Amino acid sequence: MSSSNNSKMILSSLDFDDIKNNLKNYLSSQTEFQDYNFEGAALSQLLNLLAYNTHYLGFYMNMIANEMFLDTAVLRPSIVSHAKLLGYTPRSMTASQAVVNVAITKANTDTTTILTIPRFTAFSSESLNGVSYNFVTVDSSVAANVGNIFTFNELVIKEGQPVTKTYLVDNLTNPKQIFDLGDANIDTSTLKVVVQTSQTNLNQNTFDLAQDATDVTGISNVYYLEQAQNGNYQIYFGDGILGVSLEQGNIVIVSYIATNGDEANGLQNFRLQSSLLAGSTANVITAVPSSAGSQAETAESIQFSAPKSYISQNRAVTINDYIDLINKKYPY
Repeated sequence: MSSSNNSKMILSSLDFDDIKNNLKNYLSSQTEFQDYNFEGAALSQLLNLLAYNTHYLGFYMNMIANEMFLDTAVLRPSIVSHAKLLGYTPRSMTASQAVVNVAITKANTDTTTILTIPRFTAFSSESLNGVSYNFVTVDSSVAANVGNIFTFNELVIKEGQPVTKTYLVDNLTNPKQIFDLGDANIDTSTLKVVVQTSQTNLNQNTFDLAQDATDVTGISNVYYLEQAQNGNYQIYFGDGILGVSLEQGNIVIVSYIATNGDEANGLQNFRLQSSLLAGSTANVITAVPSSAGSQAETAESIQFSAPKSYISQNRAVTINDYIDLINKKYPY
């Protein structure tokens, strides 16, 4: 094959028509095919097949190359994977929250002196576009009796349904101790992780989210949070060096709120659904209407925020550092 024939192979174009014409020009320059009619039905279909295959492979390889880099990736799993290498966890949905003052008046015959509003106590909202939303407390609160009234001021309630899941630690089937939460609507800021010793030993320890590996030791009760390629959030635990490693038979108890995000913003009236004391009445006054709900972080936002989060390393020095920290704290 002469060098002149090789020069007819134009490798820079991956357009279907250009590939087909390139093949025709190359074959027609060969002495073996000089008398062939390349527009004939059979040969034309063969060239179509070759051009299609080349075009398909070219596009496929181009997409693979794009998905290898954070700034050119298109698929969300690829973007999340690259962000993970930068130590960045995509933001989950954020529940809309309100602040209320609750006064519970007990019956005259009730002798209760201390009252607790537990975590996940339910409130119902006024209707918004024909829909009433469920709000719950995210922390427990305690009040003392004053004149037969228990007053809970500045009680934070968040929109969503409370969810509790349990996982049994089995180092044979799950040696990496990774647990898929399996809920796309989770608000990870409401996540609470408790580890129980066993089914018979009810001793429990609360585990905190690991924020900085430099502050974690082999005895730190911490868990790690990341988003998997299937879009679900996962938690996993330490290896005995960076956090406590769970033992066979431990029970992981996870609770959180599954939310509708920004759909519940702008609500002003709430009612306590739970009866905490028999014969009592509850008065709920809204101090701050519901706001701050947001949807899960988009792929474009991850591409923008992940590099800045990696550069700032939780420091606030440059303008971009402040942008990153503000986006984390106020995603809405």
